[in-house]
Amino acid sequence: MSAARSHRSHAICTAAARVYRRRRPERTALYRLVQQHLETWLARARERDPDAAPIRRHVERELRGF
Repeated sequence: MSAARSHRSHAICTAAARVYRRRRPERTALYRLVQQHLETWLARARERDPDAAPIRRHVERELRGF
């Protein structure tokens, strides 16, 4: 068996043996920042320039879902 083939076989076995571990985003600084400041940021963005394009719905929805 060639070295390249052996390496590929090992990589496939290693990938299959991996176990999913939840990342726990609620423990990150970014999560806390969004959680604590999202409403203020959205309100200020709306107040800053009422004639400007609003924050896109999909952006707000993703941030709220985060």
